[in-house]
Parts: sequence; C-alpha cells; structure tokens
Amino acid sequence: MSRASPSPGILDFCNVRVYYACFYSLTALLLKEGRSFKKHTGVKAALHKDLIKEGILEPEWGKFYNKIFDSRHEGDYQPLRVFQTEEVALYVEQCAGFIARMETLLGPWGRA
Repeated sequence: MSRASPSPGILDFCNVRVYYACFYSLTALLLKEGRSFKKHTGVKAALHKDLIKEGILEPEWGKFYNKIFDSRHEGDYQPLRVFQTEEVALYVEQCAGFIARMETLLGPWGRA
C-alpha cells in the first residue's frame, strides 16, 4: 500500500506548529525563571545567552532552535518556499526531543 505525499500546505502548517511547540516550551522555562519577552527574537536570544552560554542547555538544541526559527520565518514570508516531507518529519522528531529537554529543565513544576 503506497502513501500519498502530504500537500505542501500541510507540510507548511506542520512546520509552523513544530516551531510554536518549541517556542512555547522554551517560553515556559524562561517564565519559570521570571523572564518574559515581547518578541520571538528575545526568546531566541535568551536561549543562547541564558541557557546555552551558561551551560544549562546543550548547544545542539540552540542549533535546532535556530533552524526551526528560520524555517518558520521562511514558511511565513517566502511564499515559494516548499517544505519536503523528510525535512518536516525530522523537525517533528527533533521537536519531541527539545520539548522533553525543556520538561526536564522545568522539573515537576512543569508537568501536569
């Protein structure tokens, strides 16, 4: 049985949702530390300055966040950007790891 490829619109939608899932989990961690930001770039900067540079979070997660930050921006502002199934599937997999890492840093307070 063969699977039909998802439409470009579905892949774009999924790409954006991956970014926001990571954004909100990171925002929760920063809020726990009493930090809040009005712009997405502020959250991204805090990730690198306060978490990665301080050794709280591994640099690989910063690279991943940069990648999905840029990918979401491309999807929103470059109408000819076409996402590939394999690319988005990898983002989904990495997103699960990123969120799990944020949950670990949040501790019991962050879990329902």
